[in-house]
Amino acid sequence: MLPPEGKLLLRVRGPHERIAPALQPLFELPQRPNSSVGIFEGASVRALWLGPDRWLLLCPTEQTAELADSINRSLGAWTHLLSDVSDARCGFSLVGAQAREWLSRLVSIDLHPTVFPPASCALTRLVRIPVLLVLIADPPQDGPEFHLYVDRSLSHYAHAWLLDACESPADIQPRGETGG
Repeated sequence: MLPPEGKLLLRVRGPHERIAPALQPLFELPQRPNSSVGIFEGASVRALWLGPDRWLLLCPTEQTAELADSINRSLGAWTHLLSDVSDARCGFSLVGAQAREWLSRLVSIDLHPTVFPPASCALTRLVRIPVLLVLIADPPQDGPEFHLYVDRSLSHYAHAWLLDACESPADIQPRGETGG
């Protein structure tokens, strides 16, 4: 099981090319839709693109409050919303040679490696469950590693669907608590 992590939802009104430099000392923002940064670099803050003015920031749990304060100071007069959503979402890790095939049975987006390469992220649906899907890595020897974030209240339902889609329950690893 992977450790819990801090999750901050950031919305900022303004052009990306002006927002990114204000946050650059703290972390990098993704420049392309449906992408993430900090995933490979082992950065303490990872930013996932959710929309033109919206990002999910992942960080070590113990750094969440300090990061939120730093973001608020850095953005100063910018119109922005920053919410701690750490307890709102539960994450799962799906790893292995068959992970892409199993997920393809449950989501409606194209997961082909040329369309959804490592560091890609997308808001989609896992069956009928809203999910944030992130491809962390895709090493040829181990197969892809996906992280899926769902509303905590739907985590048991999502976990059951993931178990049904794969051949071995050991391939699905809850991330953090899965209470509902």
